[in-house]
Amino acid sequence: MVGLVSRAVEPALLLDHRAVRRFDIAAALIAALFVALGVLVAVQLWALSRLSASLFDASSALDQAGRGLSMVRVLPLIGDEIARLADSIQATATSVHAEAVRVRSNIRVLAVVVGVAVALVGLVPLALIYLPFRILRMRALAKLAGRLDGPADPMLVEQLAWCALARLPFEELRQITRSPWRDLAEGRHQQLAEAELRRLGIRPPENWAAPGAGPSQHPGS
Repeated sequence: MVGLVSRAVEPALLLDHRAVRRFDIAAALIAALFVALGVLVAVQLWALSRLSASLFDASSALDQAGRGLSMVRVLPLIGDEIARLADSIQATATSVHAEAVRVRSNIRVLAVVVGVAVALVGLVPLALIYLPFRILRMRALAKLAGRLDGPADPMLVEQLAWCALARLPFEELRQITRSPWRDLAEGRHQQLAEAELRRLGIRPPENWAAPGAGPSQHPGS
């Protein structure tokens, strides 16, 4: 088997359309599962940012204490000491508040990064392995379907028949013919070729039943 179908029937076309549909469903479920896991992890980690609320409360309390102490600045001698203490407390409050903002921001960034990473654990293999397979299959099927336009090509019909013989399950092959090798040897290719197209999920062209769409003739036959 050479030529057209030998190129079209590449590894991407080894599976029948029912198997590919099952793989598509499985791939979609895996993708949805890992996206959901990623979102769940991100939400759980994001919730940890609430822990910074205690730091905000502490900074607020220190700030209020510092403001309260600063009110006694007017007192002689003692007032100067209290003022320095108040300034120190307010500086600490500012530092604690900045730390609280940093902690909350870091936790939220971590939540997003980890959530995306968890989702990519499932999505990257699909994108690197299954998606190229599906693209190759779609291109191969489109190319094969394009060859089906117009009058039937006897070489195409014969090659598809050979593919059917190699790839159809035994029980399905028996329902088509009891003597596939004899059919091929005697040039009866159409039924097997149509079965191969159906295996791939392609409707056999109606013009194959027209005159000239029958078995190919071999030289000397």
